[in-house]
Amino acid sequence: MLISGMATLTCAVKRIIGTELPDRFGLILDGWTHASEHYIAVYARYEVGGVIKTPPAL
Repeated sequence: MLISGMATLTCAVKRIIGTELPDRFGLILDGWTHASEHYIAVYARYEVGGVIKTPPAL
């Protein structure tokens, strides 16, 4: 149940961001390590109506 809910939420967020994301945008890459685990996040940054937006990582 939790996994299907997470998948549904992911699809909804992708759809919303996809309709708003312009042709030109920037990417922010962030990575870190904790103990022996490595993490990476990718963020899109763009402008809509003069407002800079950086939605949560996908």
